[in-house]
Amino acid sequence: MVCRVRTFRFSIALLLAACSGPTSPVIDAGGGGPGTSGAPCKAASQCQTSAGFSCTLGVCSRACSDTQPCGNNEVCGELGGKKRCLSLCDGDTCAAGSACQTFWPTRQRVCAQAPLFGACRSVMNVTPCTTTTCSQSNFTSICEDGRACPSNSTCGITEAGGFGCYCEPGFDSFLCDGTRCAQPNGSTVCDNNTVYSCNATELIAETCTTEPHGSAGTCQCADGRLLPFICGETDSCEQRCATGCNYAASDCPEQTKKCGLAFDVPGDTMPTSLKRDRPVCTDLLGNRQRGETCRRVAAADGGLMRGRDDCGLGLVCDTAGEVRGEPRCHKICSALTVCAAGETCAYSGLTFPPAGVCVKSPGCTIGGTECGPGKSCTPNKNISRDSFSYCKFDGIEDAGSSCTSGFEDAGSGCGTDLSCRSGKCKATCSPQKPCISGTCRPYGWGANDPGSCE
Repeated sequence: MVCRVRTFRFSIALLLAACSGPTSPVIDAGGGGPGTSGAPCKAASQCQTSAGFSCTLGVCSRACSDTQPCGNNEVCGELGGKKRCLSLCDGDTCAAGSACQTFWPTRQRVCAQAPLFGACRSVMNVTPCTTTTCSQSNFTSICEDGRACPSNSTCGITEAGGFGCYCEPGFDSFLCDGTRCAQPNGSTVCDNNTVYSCNATELIAETCTTEPHGSAGTCQCADGRLLPFICGETDSCEQRCATGCNYAASDCPEQTKKCGLAFDVPGDTMPTSLKRDRPVCTDLLGNRQRGETCRRVAAADGGLMRGRDDCGLGLVCDTAGEVRGEPRCHKICSALTVCAAGETCAYSGLTFPPAGVCVKSPGCTIGGTECGPGKSCTPNKNISRDSFSYCKFDGIEDAGSSCTSGFEDAGSGCGTDLSCRSGKCKATCSPQKPCISGTCRPYGWGANDPGSCE
């Protein structure tokens, strides 16, 4: 029979049924029945081999290709170098013995018994990290004799006896001007009274679950994305490829999501990892534009996450620097130059690359009166870790009252000349405004360092 196709409206299944040829017919997925697509198995004999099913990753599946498509409830995915039809699922719709898991190359949920490959396929690190701090404050490793050694080093007994500092494998000692301590003639220019640092000279082996990163390179995601990372970045490549994103770029793969900032949480893909501030994809709840009023929406656990609001992509609902302390959509920034004139990029959290939010920064004096009635001057820092100040809308909470440090904007309810620090309203101080009671603990934000009274 000669088959002439005059329209593309026919389904592939009808075409193959009507036309003879070398292509294999489409086999029904089997609805998850015994030995068919998605059914759990331990051996090929437990699958309907006569219908083309075999046992792969603990479930029955069959081969697929461009000319051998899968059924309506399946997706063709590569497993172990072979293309197999994987049964799509939702929740607990898989057969007993298999589970609904994410197939990361297509970011779809499929039935599988054995764990599928992760969201991260591999890591390519290209640049070793160097110690950014070359000062006495970097000497944090203490020997048994009380001697202090720089970070990335260990204490040991020297050839002459006594204790000494040895840089760890992959690191070598350098003076602060970049001169290597060990000279070609075998001598050293560093001694016990020299300030130096142990800098990386070799690439440290990294995997998809390494965090924080000890090098700079690229996460190679299973869905084809390439996500660069820098030295010290807190999120593992598995975390970033699965649920992570670039906070400032808001580069979530789903168009219905935007990048938010969750504070002090463990990694979704690494439950045992340390708690960190993590950029994560959250639902896009609205499209309010820069400068428009906005509202925040609580997460399922009742907590707040920066970015879970009705502002559009690349924007966040914030009250910092607003005249009446009301929330408005602000631009998320990764550089001071991104913000408009009269604004600065206020640091948002411990993310890499550093990210913040553009806020008005006319400047004011800690403890001064230029902010006017109902407002007071509060300190903050920008992404360059320099201090700046702006007029906040005062709350009613007294010193010592609990507050939300994750959302310090508008004082988080703290009263006049108070800022939220470590979950408590504390009096602000500076070299020009000493504490009435207690000691001024500087924040370490550069010249004229502000702080809080402890």
